Order: sequence, then structure tokens, then C-alpha cells
Amino acid sequence: PRSLCGFWAATAGPMTSASAVWTMPWPLAKTSMCWCSTQSTVQAVLRKLLAAELVEVQGVTHSGNVLSRTFGATSKSKEVLTEKFLGDIRSFHSIIDKMDILAGMMELEEDGPKKEAELDKMIKYLTGLKKKAK
Repeated sequence: PRSLCGFWAATAGPMTSASAVWTMPWPLAKTSMCWCSTQSTVQAVLRKLLAAELVEVQGVTHSGNVLSRTFGATSKSKEVLTEKFLGDIRSFHSIIDKMDILAGMMELEEDGPKKEAELDKMIKYLTGLKKKAK
């Protein structure tokens, strides 16, 4: 079975779980999500993720003699997560400097071509933003 140890820790919040579901290449059945947590915890987290439109039922699988729904990220989960993230930043923008936020996010990225591409993209965006402000 496609189980993920550590995927559903009891302390993991819905947003952490959504991130894991979003990056999975296949839909997960609830039984695959119970590896490190109880079924009731998984059900509660799934209800929250469904309500937040972060996951959806993507199919049905046969597990023993029981049919199980499989869940995966919704097509708009990236937008939902982006809005949640930006909402959190809006809450703290007067406390945390934008440069500190940007620097912290870039520290998450390993050095290499992907980081360089991200930096080039940001430089282009900031250059355009600066021109618009004049």
C-alpha cells in the first residue's frame, strides 16, 4: 500500500497535511494516511481540508473487501494556500520587515540553478515594481 510514515502525525495541522497531499504524485486513501495516527484524527483533518477546498475525492479504490475514497489536492489548492500564506503575512507585516520575510524564504532554497532562477525572477519583478513607483 502507498503509506507515508510520519505523514499524519497527531500534531500536524491541516495546512502541513495539505502540503504533503499536494506534493504527492498519486491520490491517497484514508487507510494509507493512518500509518502514524488514528482514523478519527485522519477523518478530522480530512474534513478540515475538504472544507478548505485543499483536497478532494479523486477516486475509489478497493481495499480488502471495502471500497475506500482516495484524496488528492484540488486544482485550486495552490491558490488557497497562497491566500492563507498572504493572509498570515498581512497579519504580521507591521512587525516583520519584508526583507526579513524574503531573506527567510530564500534561505529555504538550496543554492543552484533553481535558486538562481528564483532570484532572477524576483529581480525582474522588483525592477518592474520600482519603475511603476516612479
